[in-house]
Amino acid sequence: MPLDVFQSPWLRRIIDGRRRIEPPKEHKQAIAISPQVLAEITTTPAAATSIEGLTFDTAAKVAFAGMLRLGEFTVNKKIKKETFQYTRLTRSDITFSADRTHAILRLKRSKTDTKHEGVDIVLPATGTATCPYAALRELFHRDPKNLTSPLFQMRDGEPITRDWMITRLHKRLRTTSNSSKGYSGHSFRRGGAQAAADNGLLVEDIKAIGRWSSDAAHRYFQRSITHKLSLARRFLLRDSSLVFPTADSWAQFLLHGSHT
Repeated sequence: MPLDVFQSPWLRRIIDGRRRIEPPKEHKQAIAISPQVLAEITTTPAAATSIEGLTFDTAAKVAFAGMLRLGEFTVNKKIKKETFQYTRLTRSDITFSADRTHAILRLKRSKTDTKHEGVDIVLPATGTATCPYAALRELFHRDPKNLTSPLFQMRDGEPITRDWMITRLHKRLRTTSNSSKGYSGHSFRRGGAQAAADNGLLVEDIKAIGRWSSDAAHRYFQRSITHKLSLARRFLLRDSSLVFPTADSWAQFLLHGSHT
């Protein structure tokens, strides 16, 4: 069936009007995992000796960097092996670039991919302790599997489950003296969105990276005081260190190598 009707301005006004008159719902939001907490829970000694520990570390780093939903990289029930490779993440869904600058994760299915065309998620090599590219490289090197195997799997070869991921997340948090209260599998997606906002990415860019097709992305992050201060300085003080070059000055730079 055609989906054009959902883009109708008339229908959007009806939905917006309905939202304004109904009472707001209380949503229990997961606590966002910060880059600092992510580094703490994925640099434990267990990861150096255990494939299971390495699997958790890699899944956590990839989920954070790709703003993945928990259901996109875990399962909540047993799936037939005959159909798994056509619907879920396998080793074949990772492609490493020849220049070692990034990896591409191919999502066969996504909540907002209504046409089931698949979505490519770019995972850059950051050179940091939480680098998703390096983690995937290490996992493929230390735990080689055939291309149809689950990308992230438990000790018995079955794909990691929601409970498996959340249980180990809480255990790692407690091990690093962090409270596990409020953290869930959604914390990786929320943390990635918050980190992007903290680094100054525009809302539209965050929506593109996280594959949001609506304004729901706004519920996943808050603008920090530092970011708000930066915006305020740009329009009140015209801080030269924060203002982008004008069209004229940019043209001068291209012509003469410097801008006025």
